[in-house]
Amino acid sequence: MVALAAAGGTALVEAAATDAWTKTKERFARFLGRGDQQQAVVVEGRLERTHTELLPLTGTELQQAREVRATEWATRLRDVLEDHPESADELRDVVEQSKADGVSVTAVTGDHSVVVGRDSTTSATSGGVAAQVIHGNVSTSGNPPQPGTDQD
Repeated sequence: MVALAAAGGTALVEAAATDAWTKTKERFARFLGRGDQQQAVVVEGRLERTHTELLPLTGTELQQAREVRATEWATRLRDVLEDHPESADELRDVVEQSKADGVSVTAVTGDHSVVVGRDSTTSATSGGVAAQVIHGNVSTSGNPPQPGTDQD
């Protein structure tokens, strides 16, 4: 359930900067509204605030805001899954439909782990500690440039 909720949260924030936003927002609002039209409207407003917050951001600010918002939405999705375990297939469908619309779902979390399909950034604030450990192979598409070589 945690991984599915994380994939949903990631899909939401990734969609915020794409042409798939409107469809994705509507799908997640319906899912989170659980058949209650008024609740779906409330959720759609929250989703739109997330979208509006992320749009003007770039670089590190955008990455940090995406991480925070993805975690918040993953928590909401996990709450729905805990209250309605039968809704897991529906959330999987919503995530898959978003992926089919071109939304990149790049991170899935699990038992103290993260699987990432793109860049991964780890940061700490307020005197915290951040670390990453890689177990196994790491591959990149193509050969990365060697240090000290011309990268044109």
